[in-house]
Amino acid sequence: MRPSLLVCLALALFPLGAAAQPPGATVPGAQAPPQPPPAQPAQPAQPPPSQPPPAESRQPPPVLVVAWSDAQVPPELGVVIRDVVVEQLTPFVRRRPVVALTDPSALATVATCTEALCIGAQIANAGAVTGVLVSSTRTVVRAPARAPTVITLQVVDPVSGAERHPPLTVTIEPGEEARTAELLAPVTAQLGQYMPAPPPRASLLIATNVDEAEVTINGHPAGQSPIAPIVLPPGRYVVRGERAGFMVQQRTIDVEGGQAARLDLDLEPDAEALALLTAQEEEARDGGDQGPWYTRWYVLAGGGAVVAGAIVAVIIIATSSGGESTPSGIPVPPIE
Repeated sequence: MRPSLLVCLALALFPLGAAAQPPGATVPGAQAPPQPPPAQPAQPAQPPPSQPPPAESRQPPPVLVVAWSDAQVPPELGVVIRDVVVEQLTPFVRRRPVVALTDPSALATVATCTEALCIGAQIANAGAVTGVLVSSTRTVVRAPARAPTVITLQVVDPVSGAERHPPLTVTIEPGEEARTAELLAPVTAQLGQYMPAPPPRASLLIATNVDEAEVTINGHPAGQSPIAPIVLPPGRYVVRGERAGFMVQQRTIDVEGGQAARLDLDLEPDAEALALLTAQEEEARDGGDQGPWYTRWYVLAGGGAVVAGAIVAVIIIATSSGGESTPSGIPVPPIE
């Protein structure tokens, strides 16, 4: 065999050896072909929610500011006094809203009440846990604009209207209306000690029959199961759990103040989604083999090894039979 024949044989076998490379391997001196992106597992179809949209948690009973003024006080000043009291009391009230009574008929009733029970009934009708009475008056001597404004503040109980402390007063002299918030601040700070205690919190334990389920509460992520008990205000909550390969589970629960509630979410397997997910995982473990069996890398590698073994056998036979030597020193059988 001449040297040119051996070179041709080697060149013919080179593409076969390159094809036998496993996926991701490159041939020296050749540019690696672009690799397609890995296949993403298909997400199982999610059924539409069977519950109504998430509802906001219930607000605890508020602190109600009942503010009224006599006819000599300008209405705009009465509104400023009311809003300042609401704003300054809010930091002293924990986990409760501070709101103002704005119903004109209820305010007119309070302004004409002569008994504590009358005032307490209006506070109870508004669903408040505590009432703060704020009355503004002016004693006219010469002209209303030159009379001081006297503000009286008092905290009372609902229903009974019982007073929790003696009345506190603030006087705003003519021309000092712009300092209303500054003058009221020391008095509203004293009222802070009479504010109600914060409502008791509740806790919710969400238990799932599978781990790593994504849980949401009222549409907000709560983490992956298992989840520790969650402290939250009383109210109604929509809890949703989902995981790939399982049907979505959604339930609604009412949690009362101070209650340690528990909600179980049993996610049922989705047979079709699980089968698809399992097939994709097996394909990923196998290295992403695609196409007919004879195009896979291990088949090509085996074929290349057989051909290479045959070449080695020919060379060995030629050496043992005393063939001629090429200039490179490799013996080949003589050609007749």
